[in-house]
Amino acid sequence: MVGEDRLGKAGGLSPLTGIPSSALTAEELKYADIHNIGAMIASLHFLEVKLGKRPQPVKSELYKEEEWRKRRREKNKVVAAPCWDKKKERTEFLLRESEWL
Repeated sequence: MVGEDRLGKAGGLSPLTGIPSSALTAEELKYADIHNIGAMIASLHFLEVKLGKRPQPVKSELYKEEEWRKRRREKNKVVAAPCWDKKKERTEFLLRESEWL
């Protein structure tokens, strides 16, 4: 089809300056993308931009979150205790029953 390059995509300009994408092979396009990503990361490093998943929370936020987790854990233990007891009773019952047989 007219206007398509060797990769089957619509023709146009590649990431390289003014070179039509139809003139590039898949390998050349891959290296062009890697080069562009490397250039972006290098410029971020030069500007001292820190790459991370999310900004670091303030210590007060960390304290609040830690306290919330402690309360949540304690509440979960209280709720789970009857389940643990029931499981122990059931296991003991089954052991006694199997010994009896």
